[in-house]
Amino acid sequence: MASDSERSNEQRLDYMLLTSINKDELNRKVSQALRDGYKLHGSPVINLSNNKNIYFAQAVIWTNSSDSFHQEPSF
Repeated sequence: MASDSERSNEQRLDYMLLTSINKDELNRKVSQALRDGYKLHGSPVINLSNNKNIYFAQAVIWTNSSDSFHQEPSF
């Protein structure tokens, strides 16, 4: 399977939620996404589940997308 850095622009996801049960692993995933051209979207999340596991997450968005995802909502 090709890594995100090997995918063409057409194959990149506009939005990715990166997750891990290890904060250092999440840091590596986010750092790689930033190097690949993604930008942070929102704040990181830390969640403690019922089974006492800690989950870490960070959303990122592709910066070169021209679709309406990146536009302000019109209410």
